[in-house]
Amino acid sequence: MRISLWVFLISILAGSAIAQILPEDMRSGCVGPQLAPGQSAEQELFVVPSDARFVLTDFTACPSPIAVEAANPGGLTVSIVSGVTTRWIGNIVVIPAGVVDYWPESPQRPIQLGWTTGLVVGPNETLKVQLVSDSDNAGPVTVYVSWSGYLVPLSTSALDIDGRENLVQRMEAWPIPSSNQVEFAFELRATTAIVLEIVDVAGRQVRVLDAGTLPKGMHAVVWDGNDESAQPVAPGIYFARLETPGESQTRKIVWTE
Repeated sequence: MRISLWVFLISILAGSAIAQILPEDMRSGCVGPQLAPGQSAEQELFVVPSDARFVLTDFTACPSPIAVEAANPGGLTVSIVSGVTTRWIGNIVVIPAGVVDYWPESPQRPIQLGWTTGLVVGPNETLKVQLVSDSDNAGPVTVYVSWSGYLVPLSTSALDIDGRENLVQRMEAWPIPSSNQVEFAFELRATTAIVLEIVDVAGRQVRVLDAGTLPKGMHAVVWDGNDESAQPVAPGIYFARLETPGESQTRKIVWTE
């Protein structure tokens, strides 16, 4: 199913490039703010220089054990923000019997939200994390946030490591993980035949999302989590594979209940 690009998809794709990544282009960091029940906090992670874009590749938020009152659930909300735009939101919900929503575990064990992103942040923009501790939490919680990514100079052309121009701009997938739907966005540099499909970890085809000839420009496709028989897929790891003549790109999908 094809849809028009939303603003956040346009901002994700704008100027993204595939090129050889050098060690000096890599950036990473961590913060560990403590929040009282009902408190919110915003932490600056990275300010993108004016001559580059920043690709956030990995993001993890790992809170200390969250205690809750006997009767009420508690938890934590984590948001990734670039500039003034919220790019991703994740929730950890804790109930007296344990943790629900992402990696159910005992409240006495570490839990985390993790995202392999590919999110692109523009020049001069500030990458931030916003945290909100639920007012029903019984005590303070420390949230350890780690992130990593790389800089892409604005002068970088969309070339692969062999110096050939890529027909497909980097395909993005959002949100990951997901239990509702996943949106894929990509840009074609010329009219071409494409096949976009979902496969499982064994490489078996689960669903063909789009097949045919698409014009030059930006495109977005949505997967609703169903297979070719319109049946919901089981939770697990899947891959989106975009193929054009001479090229193939793959993105990992984490599908949850």
